[in-house]
Amino acid sequence: MTDLKSPARDDLKNWLVRAVAEKLDLPPEQIQTDTPFDEYGLDSAAAVSLSGKLGELLNQDLPGTLLYEYPTINELSDHLARTN
Repeated sequence: MTDLKSPARDDLKNWLVRAVAEKLDLPPEQIQTDTPFDEYGLDSAAAVSLSGKLGELLNQDLPGTLLYEYPTINELSDHLARTN
């Protein structure tokens, strides 16, 4: 998935699971979509980086605080699917 024009919630959720797993060097199966990002130990630099990559994927500017505003994969993918 290189560019999402009209992102589906499940596509976003799957992308986020893979991206978080890659950042943490974990298998995707170990990422729970209802666990807050901060419980995985993602620091602010990782959160901003992830927001940037997600913005590139969606072809839009996203705030670096996005993962704090929507602190789980489920919440973030729901928000993005509704607003894009």
